[in-house]
Amino acid sequence: MFELGDLTVRYPRHDAAGDGGARTATGDGGAGGEAEAGVGGAGAVIGLEIFPTALTDHLAPPRDRLPEDAARHHPDTGPARHIEPLAAVARTGDPVPEPFAGVRTLQRTATTAALRLRAQRATTTDTGTATTPETTTDTATEIVTELSDGQGLLVVHRLTHRPGDPFVRIRTSATNEGDRPFALDLISSFTLGGITPFAADDAPGRLVVHRVRSAWSAAARLVSATAEQLHLERPWVTFSAVNGRTCTLGRSHLVALPTVPYDGTVTGRIHPAPG
Repeated sequence: MFELGDLTVRYPRHDAAGDGGARTATGDGGAGGEAEAGVGGAGAVIGLEIFPTALTDHLAPPRDRLPEDAARHHPDTGPARHIEPLAAVARTGDPVPEPFAGVRTLQRTATTAALRLRAQRATTTDTGTATTPETTTDTATEIVTELSDGQGLLVVHRLTHRPGDPFVRIRTSATNEGDRPFALDLISSFTLGGITPFAADDAPGRLVVHRVRSAWSAAARLVSATAEQLHLERPWVTFSAVNGRTCTLGRSHLVALPTVPYDGTVTGRIHPAPG
């Protein structure tokens, strides 16, 4: 785990041959200097979780398996909660092996499933001009994570935080290290898992998605709905992709980018959310 001021960043992982629900954090918890991925980290599937540092004592380890009554006649379908990959990538022509993911999302492709941790390091970098009044320095902590699919694709995920900033910046890039060209249909800006890290289960009925929607002469309308109302709750089996889309169409300068925060009422506080 890496403590970045008011935020703590955790990179849960599991070995390729291990249990998909296992959570082992990479890194040494530092916020400066250099830290390499822990011993045995290379070759692991890795994800990303962010939560308030002050609430670390409230974290709840996820349950290992679904209860038998919830799993119905599929009691042995694997871990109750899988790690969401740190990056989602789709090559043109990629198969989408996960049931019900086809035509719904490109996040569950064979390329994404093949990405494994190559290396991770935390460094102190110079970022230039301050962005907020609270920022006290022009240096930042940057956590660089390298992922490889073993077929010539290198994905580099950079998470940057400056002291005093109440947010982090994330950039994801892809490099072809092979000798054959390929095209990408998708590379995610970032993915975020562990919503919510304060409940061992899926917090049914307690996660609210707030969307700020805009149109001509009707800007910034708040629309709030539970995960269940948006069909975002997990199925009662552990294999089935569900997703929702929030997008901006057109090129008008009056169109506002959508904001999708999560209100985790598990502890009555607002928790970190995808942007």
